[in-house]
Amino acid sequence: MRSIIVGLLVIFLINPEGNAQLPFSISDMWTVIKWCDGLVNKGVSYKSAVDTITDNKNQEELEKILNEVEKISLQLESFANKIDQKLDGILNTLLNNLRDNIILQFTKTQLNDLFNTIDRLHNKAMTLRFRGQFGETILRNFVKSILWDSNNVPETLERINQLILPSTNYVVPPFIQLILKDAQDNLQYDCNQYMSAQQRMYYIYTHIILSEMQGLTTLNYAYSIQQMIDRSYNYSIELENAKDLFRNRVTNYYKYLSKTMMYFPREIHRCDPNPEKRDIDFFQLYKFSQAAIFNERNLTSGLKSHSWNRGYCDKTCPELNSSTFGSDIQTLGKTIYNCQYLGGPVKFCPAPADSYRDYNWWKTSQSTFGLNKKCDKELDMSGYREENPLLGVHVDLYDCDTCVCSVDMNTIENRSTDETAIASISITPQISDILNNMIVTGVKFIVDNRAVHIQIQENKFLPGGIASNNSSWKDITHRYITSNKIKQDEGIKYAAFDHKWKTLLLDDIMLPNDYVITGLRFVRKNRTSSFMLKVHGTLLNFSSGFLDSKSSKWFSFKDSDKKSAINNRKSIKLTAPDDPTRCLIYDYDKGTHKSIKFQHTDIHKDAGQNTIPFFDAQSVEAQPPFPLNGIGLFHRHKNGFGGYIAPRIFTTEVSKNIKTKLMKESRKSKNSPIPQTQPSNQHIQVKLI
Repeated sequence: MRSIIVGLLVIFLINPEGNAQLPFSISDMWTVIKWCDGLVNKGVSYKSAVDTITDNKNQEELEKILNEVEKISLQLESFANKIDQKLDGILNTLLNNLRDNIILQFTKTQLNDLFNTIDRLHNKAMTLRFRGQFGETILRNFVKSILWDSNNVPETLERINQLILPSTNYVVPPFIQLILKDAQDNLQYDCNQYMSAQQRMYYIYTHIILSEMQGLTTLNYAYSIQQMIDRSYNYSIELENAKDLFRNRVTNYYKYLSKTMMYFPREIHRCDPNPEKRDIDFFQLYKFSQAAIFNERNLTSGLKSHSWNRGYCDKTCPELNSSTFGSDIQTLGKTIYNCQYLGGPVKFCPAPADSYRDYNWWKTSQSTFGLNKKCDKELDMSGYREENPLLGVHVDLYDCDTCVCSVDMNTIENRSTDETAIASISITPQISDILNNMIVTGVKFIVDNRAVHIQIQENKFLPGGIASNNSSWKDITHRYITSNKIKQDEGIKYAAFDHKWKTLLLDDIMLPNDYVITGLRFVRKNRTSSFMLKVHGTLLNFSSGFLDSKSSKWFSFKDSDKKSAINNRKSIKLTAPDDPTRCLIYDYDKGTHKSIKFQHTDIHKDAGQNTIPFFDAQSVEAQPPFPLNGIGLFHRHKNGFGGYIAPRIFTTEVSKNIKTKLMKESRKSKNSPIPQTQPSNQHIQVKLI
């Protein structure tokens, strides 16, 4: 039984309210049980008969008992109050989208009423700490309300047990099963909660165990007082029975905890960014991949010599690319490809200087590219005709076409001279302060000095959990500012997107059990010319609360999903993608092991002026802070739009940690008394030794 209690306390130690943690170490949980035994023994060992409660000696002994109970009760109450503040909201969130809401709402109401009954009776016991000289009638009424009235403590605890656990052997009850189905089916809409479904389920179980502890403490209070009121009956039998019931219920709760928790989603993600909050909720790469309109003569090698060349304008737009362009300033340091014929003349509307666009739109006599809005300064791009200047006559005359081409900024010189370009990504590791026991509890994309970074939120893990008021976003390391610095640090501290390097791998990276995230970084994957995320993990001893800095290492998607790493990665194709801000609702992609290429938007819908996908800049964090065991990147998608790249986090798998600690602690306590419990079904493996 000791191992069961220890396993449960592991959950308490990962408590979501670090400032309201239980002041018990792991071994102290068993001390609570032994303290109950000692309390009973004191009640039965009084040598003098008690005629009235006012006897000075027995009053003194009673005060000692009540003071002991009061101390434990106050510790439980401090923690329980924090849980109570969140429980109702958690249950409402879990039940909000269920179709069968009437039944579950009734069950939720019943649970709340029962929890409140335990709180009320426990608080009633706590009012005695303000006692002066009190009479026997008051004490008898108190004992009666705890032990024998309707809604007494033993009956209330049993009714909670019946609502949570089924009468058959270890089958997930409908109440939990429906909540589980909802959590899995409605994962897309379960955003902006800052708590994973597993965290919320953990809160419910935590509250149940706390109610059991409060109930047992209150029973100790009542039985000890009753023992002094009436020495004719040995109430230690009832108290021992109450303790046995407590142990059995806790054992069964633990089995359900380890059975159900692993099926509840552990991920946390944000809802779609607000399209009106550019640079707050989202940002984009700028001056990396766009569409541009050119006259053919600017894309032909003959321009450089400024001499007549028979092939000067004799090509079609699709034949033109970076290998044919000349030395025009428009084309230097860029990869030009996918050129298409527009014809001529072409009218276009230049975008304002502070815009992310070069053009608002352009149009030919037949089509408009982009949104045809009113333009303050409409310009023309005329066609061009080339003739042989030596003959002075219109022979060998060629029409120069107007083309629209895809353009990727390619050279480091372009980035260093263009102070507005955002076309680089940091490959510098961002690691928490491991030596000071700091772990990662949140992430977000940011733009800092013209580069994309993934920033980490760090928090200190304490022996009793994580302090909720200790979160901080770690400053970005190795920033670059000057043009020379950009050139110097290329490939070392940051990497530039270009025509070759523009693929991002989208993976969920899960760490081994007992590891928590302590850092992140992007790396360049040479074989596939792509960028991928790597996660820094460190072993955390959940019992002591300390990180093992020597165990730290980097993990990639291959470490968390070797099977998928062997299979072909799915490439996300963006078909005729529009500006992402023009779509208000995106689909949530639960898949992993994918890739996406950055490209410009569709030339017909948006004149190809935005580099997509955008980056979702909203912070993703567990609140209250919670250790993380995984992180992933996914694409918010909708057909016909560019979408957003967004992070998601995965909280620590509580059930696995409980099992590990259970077996370890069980080996240490083979001689501990373990009460017999009901046999479980074969599919639930809980080792009690």
